[in-house]
Amino acid sequence: MPWTPPPKPRKSRIHPIWGGIGCFMIPLYFAGSYYAAEFLVRQNRVQHWLYIPPDITALQQTVGIAALIFALSFAVIAIVWGFIRGPLHKAPDVGYSKMRHIKRRF
Repeated sequence: MPWTPPPKPRKSRIHPIWGGIGCFMIPLYFAGSYYAAEFLVRQNRVQHWLYIPPDITALQQTVGIAALIFALSFAVIAIVWGFIRGPLHKAPDVGYSKMRHIKRRF
């Protein structure tokens, strides 16, 4: 029986449907964080959790808190998904450098 080289490993690609789901998820994140921020601003007015100067309008408070909620929730979900899925590629060797072919000038 003649020798045959081992098959090349196939790259694991993410299914294209996840790109479409991601296109719908980002606006949902924006809307959800906006409504959550609006709820928190209203509750802050009623229960006085934090003092907010009167020159900051309710819309400014809502947009600022919505941006904070969006960033934090996206980061938490990305970290959890990273722990669930694991690394997609093997880590390169420690001594590997793409710049090896460039000669030193000094």
